[in-house]
Amino acid sequence: MRLGFSAVVMAISYFLSAPASQARSIDVHAVATGSRPAIAADGSGHLYAAFQAYVDAKQVPDIYCAVSTNGGATWTAPKDISNTPGVSGHPDIAVEKNGAIDVVWNDNSVDVKSPDIFFARSTDQGKTWTTPLDISNTSGVSAEPALALGADDSIHVVWTDTSTGEKDRDIYYACSRDSGKKFAKDPLLPAIDISNTPGSSSEPTIAVAASGVIHVAWTDTTPDESHPDIYYVRGEKDSWTKSINVSNSKLISSHPALACDKENVFLAWSDNSLKEDAAEIWLAIASKSDKFAEPVNLSETKGASIEPAAAASNGRLAVVWSDTTGGVKTLSIYARGASVDSGGDFSEVIPVSNPAHIDKHPHVTIAGGKMVVIWEEVAGGGEESTIKVSSTVMKGLATLPATPVDPRVHGKGNQH
Repeated sequence: MRLGFSAVVMAISYFLSAPASQARSIDVHAVATGSRPAIAADGSGHLYAAFQAYVDAKQVPDIYCAVSTNGGATWTAPKDISNTPGVSGHPDIAVEKNGAIDVVWNDNSVDVKSPDIFFARSTDQGKTWTTPLDISNTSGVSAEPALALGADDSIHVVWTDTSTGEKDRDIYYACSRDSGKKFAKDPLLPAIDISNTPGSSSEPTIAVAASGVIHVAWTDTTPDESHPDIYYVRGEKDSWTKSINVSNSKLISSHPALACDKENVFLAWSDNSLKEDAAEIWLAIASKSDKFAEPVNLSETKGASIEPAAAASNGRLAVVWSDTTGGVKTLSIYARGASVDSGGDFSEVIPVSNPAHIDKHPHVTIAGGKMVVIWEEVAGGGEESTIKVSSTVMKGLATLPATPVDPRVHGKGNQH
């Protein structure tokens, strides 16, 4: 196996609660070569990693999946699940309650200039996969897919699409309620364009509550191309809400990440309104409605914090991001965990990865009370690298409140 660009994917796991007097331990394990990883877990705690990689003499990347049944200590040989003639990239992954694995990615096999969103499913822990299905099939460029599952294992996918205009990207949505055999416009929607704003919409994220409510957020330039904000909609019963500007900050908001658990919706994003040269991770929480509380500053590091990812399960929340605190020429992965039922206190900011490397594109899941983080690491001058998994038992999780963001950094008319 060879790598066409230097990247290491690593994963790390923490116990989300433990006595404060105990120390942390870290174990690192190899997974495979690749980039842009995503991770999910099943009800037994088995881990599934999807990523982009090159193999042998093939000149374009495919999407691969590797499986760990022992918490990340060892992984199966990566399985090529796309195996298309085109360029496959930007995967996302989720695991149904019955153990079936769902993966989406963007792929230009149908039209080199107009990629589509493809889907594949495995019902035998990743050993075999369905033939890739083109689920977007639009006239424009479909990219940046994100995937979430409903409580009934319905499959919900959003992506960025240029069908309405190259300079006016929108967020499109598709749903399957028959285990991925077919995707069609949701019957609740007159069309699959769920953003439909005057600006350019990108970087979509999606989460589905146990009640079936669908939450979608994205980055949008409607306020101004020079300072995009985070927009949000929710789908429920027979309609979708009108999009609202959740961040509405003075400078640049980007990279939203959604998670939901019980009655709470968690929306994290990167924002440089407090420090123009060093973005921070903000987190806003909504309960029972789309009215988000004022955000808190979740990162509070010395460096620039970008690319957050979030997961929530069984009363616990995990947020991870890339950060330059270790040096302006490096990126490290940082994390914070929280108990949803604890009144809003978070763990200390946890440095997850090696500060000497460039660690980016983090993704996170919660498995068996652990926060499992996966990311792409570029190391050692651009040589071929390896995807690794690092299993860390976090013991000594001090808690403290996150700092509220000064409302003065927000623009007028913030629709929380």
